[in-house]
Amino acid sequence: MDSMQETQAEPTEPTSEPRKPQALPLTYWPSSLLSEPCFPIAEITQGIRDLAQDMIFTMMVHHGIGLAAPQVGQRLRMFVVDIDWVRGVKYASPHVFINPAIITVGSGEVESQE
Repeated sequence: MDSMQETQAEPTEPTSEPRKPQALPLTYWPSSLLSEPCFPIAEITQGIRDLAQDMIFTMMVHHGIGLAAPQVGQRLRMFVVDIDWVRGVKYASPHVFINPAIITVGSGEVESQE
């Protein structure tokens, strides 16, 4: 009788499926959320990373080129933008901006239509 038994090694780290981004509901004008001050992000946590992924996914679902956190109901200083749309390549490398600040302002005026 053989006393050797096969044992399987326990994984050292739990294996889980990567989180799938989800489309977030949009906030529309005249919601007061869109005109209230936003809070700075003190630390880039997994929750902030997940929010960034969800915002990019939401932007793509709605065929947008940019989306701010208040537009998805979050009073945070954060936005995502697709800078490659100018070249005709959509969503190749979307960028996430956290705690953006305007550091210089030009003296000229620019008129545009949204």
